[in-house]
Amino acid sequence: MPATPSTPPAAAAPPVGLGELFEQSMHALVRAPETFRAAAARPAPGYAPALTLALADGALAIAINLVHSAISNPHFMDRYSGPLLAAISAAVLGVYLSLFLLLAVVIYALGLALGGKGDFNRGVQAAAALTLLAPLQSAANALPHAWPLPALLAGWMAAGALTGLFSASLPAARTLCGVLTAAAIGGQFFLRAVASRAADLAAAASVAAQAAQINAQFSRGFPMTAPSSVGFSSVGGNPTAVGSAPAPRAVSGLDLLRGPDDGEGTAAPAAPQTPAQAAASLNTQAQAVEQSAVAMLDAFGPMLSNPALTQRMNAQQKTQFRQLTVMIQNLRAQIASGRAVPPAEMNRQMMQIQQLAMGLMMAQATAPPPAPHLKPMANP
Repeated sequence: MPATPSTPPAAAAPPVGLGELFEQSMHALVRAPETFRAAAARPAPGYAPALTLALADGALAIAINLVHSAISNPHFMDRYSGPLLAAISAAVLGVYLSLFLLLAVVIYALGLALGGKGDFNRGVQAAAALTLLAPLQSAANALPHAWPLPALLAGWMAAGALTGLFSASLPAARTLCGVLTAAAIGGQFFLRAVASRAADLAAAASVAAQAAQINAQFSRGFPMTAPSSVGFSSVGGNPTAVGSAPAPRAVSGLDLLRGPDDGEGTAAPAAPQTPAQAAASLNTQAQAVEQSAVAMLDAFGPMLSNPALTQRMNAQQKTQFRQLTVMIQNLRAQIASGRAVPPAEMNRQMMQIQQLAMGLMMAQATAPPPAPHLKPMANP
């Protein structure tokens, strides 16, 4: 009787590669139990594909955070050089990979503690799938109310991994993951509240420091010239009137709030000036006032560019801030045009800008810190 040919053994299924592991992670977002049960029928992926997927997800999360920081704070990229940002990103990525391995250990331990069975590679497989939520969390942090969503998805996927990859008890896995998810969301809420409070206090301190700095600069006095009754039209029309009084002295901006001299300490009248001398004196006076205006506008520059100043303004203060911005822009354009402006007119504009700016800054510096509230996370 002829011998029956033996059936060749079935070829072993190849291990899960990087592409299939990424596909499993995407499917697990919506069908976690079924996806992980199907994955349990295949050999576990090696360490290389799992680490590669985790590294890619972590790098994407860091990139999203950097883009969000650059958009929410345009001066963020100016604070750090390219090499420094690269070094910080590499350090953060190293910590992230350490947390990835710790997550694999925790999932493996929970799978065994809930009555399941499996190898450590299954814990690495589940942790690699969960790293897909890292870039989702970075994107959700920029939205006001979306930040808990990745934590909910993590709890859903972890329960599916414990039951599908380790055959753990379904009720126990879902109960434990629900408790851990609630704790994670509560921790996130607390940390966001603390970060929001710290950001508000830092903003108030920044505004107060700038207000004190500019106030001290004004107390030292910008070389502003007091308004004079002599106008530019007096140069050619009435030379005697021009020379009837000495050129006004340079005084600080606070002197402009005082009334005219009451006669005390008045010096003897100076010798009459020629029209050419009077014109030169007025030109010098105009140049000094223009230099004072430029110095004052430069002093207000950091304050206007500080986004913390407008965070707690009410509607009226925001309207005043817009008026102040327009006044400063007009004065800068007036100085840049080179058009001759009487010193008294420029002094008037400078006093309006000074009083409005100082009023806004002092109102913000003395305002009480706001109550803690949640808002989209912002990077320094």
